[in-house]
Amino acid sequence: MKQLLVLSVAVFFLGSCEKCSECHYELNGEEVEIGEYCKDDLEAIENDGFYDSATDSTYEVHCHEH
Repeated sequence: MKQLLVLSVAVFFLGSCEKCSECHYELNGEEVEIGEYCKDDLEAIENDGFYDSATDSTYEVHCHEH
């Protein structure tokens, strides 16, 4: 029974450990925060950039892992 409890706790903590980062792009020398992205969304935003419909432009995104 004790082994099952230890295994359950380990699975919970390992499963809840996902890579997330706060991300931004730069516009006119200022950082524009775009929020937190995780896992596949984080990889996609870093690879594809962020499209801002207000400026009709795609910007390179910079993310910082917590």
